[in-house]
Amino acid sequence: MRLYSLFPLDDNKRHMRSAFLGIATVAVLVCVYLLTYQLPSSTLRSAGMLIFFAAFAMVFIGAYWIRRKRLQEWAPTGGRMESCSLGSRDEDFQTYYCTYLFSVDGARQAGQVTITDKPNRLEEIKAALVGEQVTVRYDPSDCTKSIIEETHIHGWKVS
Repeated sequence: MRLYSLFPLDDNKRHMRSAFLGIATVAVLVCVYLLTYQLPSSTLRSAGMLIFFAAFAMVFIGAYWIRRKRLQEWAPTGGRMESCSLGSRDEDFQTYYCTYLFSVDGARQAGQVTITDKPNRLEEIKAALVGEQVTVRYDPSDCTKSIIEETHIHGWKVS
C-alpha cells in the first residue's frame, strides 16, 4: 500500500503547511461564530472561550513545531550578526531588524531576525548583537531560507 501526501513534495511544502494551519484556525473560529446562534449564552461563553484559546494555542504549537522541525532537518553552519536597524513603531514598542550573514559553499547568504522592545534602544541592541557568532540552519535545497538556532542573545529575544 502506498501513501500519498496531501501536499506537493517541493519547496512549497512548508508554505502549504503554514497555509493549512491558518485555514484550520479560521475554520475553528468560524465554527465558534456559528455556535453563537445555536447555544444558550452561558454554554456559549464557556465553549467559545475554550475553543478560542485552543485555536490560539494550536497556532503557537504549530509555529513551535515547524521551527523545531527545521532545526532538526536543516543543515547547520556558523554565522555572525552583521547589523541592526529600525523597523515599525507602535506607541510603546519598536521593532528592530537584525541581519545575520553566513556562507554556504563559498556563497555569502543573509537572513534577518526581529526584536520587539521599547523605543530608542537601537544603539544598545547593536552593541549587544553586532559581531556575535550564531548557529544558522539553512534549507539544503534553497540556502536562501534560514533561521538561527538562538532564541536569545545577551538577553535579547530574537525571532
